[in-house]
Amino acid sequence: MKTKLLKWTFIFVLIALLTAACAGGGNNTGGNNTGDAGAGEQADKWPEKPITIIVWSKAGSGVDVMGRQAAKFLESQLGESVVVENITGGDGASAMQTILSKPADGYTIGVNTRSQMISLNTDLKSHFKLDDFHFISINQGDPYALVVRPGTGLDTFEDFVQTAKNSEKFAIGGFGANSAHQIFTSDLGKAAGFSFEWIPFAGGSEAVTQLLGGHIQAALTNVGQVLEHVKAGQLKIIAVSTAERMEELPDTPTFNELGFPELESSHWRGFYAKKGTPEEIIAKYDELFLALSQDEEWVNYLDANGLTNDFMPSSESQPFVEKEFAEIGKKLAGN
Repeated sequence: MKTKLLKWTFIFVLIALLTAACAGGGNNTGGNNTGDAGAGEQADKWPEKPITIIVWSKAGSGVDVMGRQAAKFLESQLGESVVVENITGGDGASAMQTILSKPADGYTIGVNTRSQMISLNTDLKSHFKLDDFHFISINQGDPYALVVRPGTGLDTFEDFVQTAKNSEKFAIGGFGANSAHQIFTSDLGKAAGFSFEWIPFAGGSEAVTQLLGGHIQAALTNVGQVLEHVKAGQLKIIAVSTAERMEELPDTPTFNELGFPELESSHWRGFYAKKGTPEEIIAKYDELFLALSQDEEWVNYLDANGLTNDFMPSSESQPFVEKEFAEIGKKLAGN
């Protein structure tokens, strides 16, 4: 990660030097550049009013917390208010529609996740297109965690699988219907040979609350969503989706070491805007999110919640998201 950050720091410095050289490099006799100048002037003044970040899950979810952490940093850098709005409903449809209803000017952006790629391949396929949006960044990864309550006879992954196989109705809860969490749990069930009933919630925090109350038998959520409860002894993670054991959870096995290397995965999160947002504004977000990835408070937040610092600028995140969308589409089609 440090290598990637140094690479992008160098690239931004180089871009700045080249831009300065071009600005002072001779007379332009090649035509009227009024449009480009206007866009540049607009970007120079941006932002001139508050920015809104749209979060498509409930307050307290991993998506929401990331949005609020980023908002605090952006506000400190820009000198303008950055407001977070939770607009839930329709597996992200309400949030996406809100973003598309606003001008493509960078003042309204959203938090996107891997779950969005699934929704756009399924129930939202006829309502939105991937091409409706510009994917600004990938900012973090959050490993998947299989979570239970201590003292329920599900203390190990082997106990969990055996109980699920012997149950007529085994309830596992997590964020959303047709979400990345449900897809991962389906893959887990197929790999380990058990069936389950998926209980969808509007946010990962709600699933955790239901698990704490004993209303579901297990939850498939993210490490960052439950780490505090695990440290308090209220919940137990019996497996994680990382390649190797996590420093924060040295006694917790990975799905990989349990014999399921195909379940090595992470739930990525980033930001997106309406397509047509000026490139000059996108470039400003590139600079801001690069700086965010190096911010001490941001890094501490990631470390404290078992998250990975996976910054990608728009030039990388856009093709990354497009590839994820295509691969998920093939998987959902059974290919």
